[in-house]
Amino acid sequence: MSNQPKAKRSTERSTGIDNLRVFITLLVLAFHAALAHTTWGIFDPGNYLTGSTAPIVDNQRWIGFDVFFAINNTFFMSLMFFISGLFVHSSLQRKGWRLFLQDRFARLGIPFILGIMILSPLQYYPSYLRTGSNPIGYFAY
Repeated sequence: MSNQPKAKRSTERSTGIDNLRVFITLLVLAFHAALAHTTWGIFDPGNYLTGSTAPIVDNQRWIGFDVFFAINNTFFMSLMFFISGLFVHSSLQRKGWRLFLQDRFARLGIPFILGIMILSPLQYYPSYLRTGSNPIGYFAY
């Protein structure tokens, strides 16, 4: 039996990476929250699902949000994919591809499906009301 210390498995969290993940998540939230207030925002009542830049576009707009979008669009999605990709290789080695895909589906796929089924109709209902298309009620929508 050796008195050598055992090699630690690299499961320790990196505070820098965690802080970067929080920062980029907050940037994404701010990006989507400010989408209704850009000077280039468009709401198309005839084609509100695909022809509009946001479900609701505010009449109060600020050019500062345009600058925020221009800066954000240069890096934030690629940075999110980069951060995600940092952990794929080690996770695949540890879990194997089947368990990895099952875990990804449970953590990402199920919330995505629920979001489409629950949040998307709630998000677009105010847009539907603004079109004037016979707003009988939410369930008729």
